[in-house]
Amino acid sequence: AAATARYRARVSYDGGAYAGMQYQPTRPTVQGTLQRALARRCQMPAVRVVAAGRTDAGVHARGQAVHFDLDSGTYDPADLERSLGALLPPDLAVSHVERAGEVDGAGRSWHAIFWATGKRYSYRLYAGPPGGRDPTTRLYRHHA
Repeated sequence: AAATARYRARVSYDGGAYAGMQYQPTRPTVQGTLQRALARRCQMPAVRVVAAGRTDAGVHARGQAVHFDLDSGTYDPADLERSLGALLPPDLAVSHVERAGEVDGAGRSWHAIFWATGKRYSYRLYAGPPGGRDPTTRLYRHHA
């Protein structure tokens, strides 16, 4: 098998157009979109993205950790980040791309799931008068 190098990154997305994070062969997902963009950018037949967690359909995320392994060719993290920005749709962004060379005490490589240290959820409610609602945020908060 060819040698690979592990990279980690943060992804942010508006989940309105996606059936969640996890790949589904017949529905648009964040993982599937990322994998296609990485495979195209790196000219590989397939790239598997592993996310620190899953999201449901329509759920947004900011700064979700992911990792992926690329052929051992030299990929500059800043160049990967820029080129993915050009390949991904406007509702999905990748940031903080870097090599993930760390290993744990048992010799296991850095892993988005197993090395995660926490998650934070945010829910936004508007409890003011109906006339005071901001229509630009209507898709991102609930009027109570």
